[in-house]
Amino acid sequence: MLSFLKQRPMPTTRLAVRCVTTSSHSKQQAATRPQQAKPFNSIPGPKPLPLLGNLLEISKVRKSGEPLWEFYDRKFKEYGEIMKITLPGVGPMVIVADPDVLEEVLRAEGKYPQSPKMKWFSDQHGIPATFSNEGEDWKRDRAAVSKQALPRNVNSYIEGLNPIYTRFSDHLRKIRSEDDLIEDFTPLSRKLTMEATGKFVFDADLDLLVNPKEEDLKFLDKVNQFFEGVGRLAYELPLYKIYKNNLYHFYLDALRGCLSHGGKYANRLQEKLERGESSEVQGMLEQ
Repeated sequence: MLSFLKQRPMPTTRLAVRCVTTSSHSKQQAATRPQQAKPFNSIPGPKPLPLLGNLLEISKVRKSGEPLWEFYDRKFKEYGEIMKITLPGVGPMVIVADPDVLEEVLRAEGKYPQSPKMKWFSDQHGIPATFSNEGEDWKRDRAAVSKQALPRNVNSYIEGLNPIYTRFSDHLRKIRSEDDLIEDFTPLSRKLTMEATGKFVFDADLDLLVNPKEEDLKFLDKVNQFFEGVGRLAYELPLYKIYKNNLYHFYLDALRGCLSHGGKYANRLQEKLERGESSEVQGMLEQ
């Protein structure tokens, strides 16, 4: 499989479902396999159209409501566990399904992955966003968060997360069917992720399942809108750079909404610390 990976540095994009998209691989790793490396053009995949690449095919899938991971799953069966697709404004992307290959790719991608489309919005409007940062800014923000995930630091906040997961489990037991099935699990998982993230980042006790507050639900709506916008940025023509189209306003509204709501929780945490109260996320804020 690795014979398809060529020493060609490109931006990195990922689809974290059952497949992962990456268009980046380090020269160092490729150099360790000089005899195995094949030309980049030899990577299989659906034939791209001039200018549009594979956009029309993927747009058809998105409009049909079919999950993108199912689309990629079908393509993997057709072309193999390493394939290539092309999107306008992005160029060719290598899609990897083999977890062993993926691990090597991610370990060798370098210090500074790139998010050109998201960063364009942030730079245009001066909106700070870790998701869209690149270079040293990305490394600084990522270092602060990743340290909290180290085993020696997890114990400092894990007790605060336990009630969230307990409440979630209890809620699932109450709403499950007689066959122990959960209808439409995705919105529930998003609420769980939001509650855990709220505790991890803001030391905020969100309850989006049992007794949700209106402001917390609004924050969740903007976060969901943000991730929908990220998907649209990846799979729609970058016409927003020419004129302010629907995607432009949709994504910008999500960014501003996340910044506004997140700022409220951050201010509350700052006030808590200024009062001398302890916080489970204080270590991360000091980085």
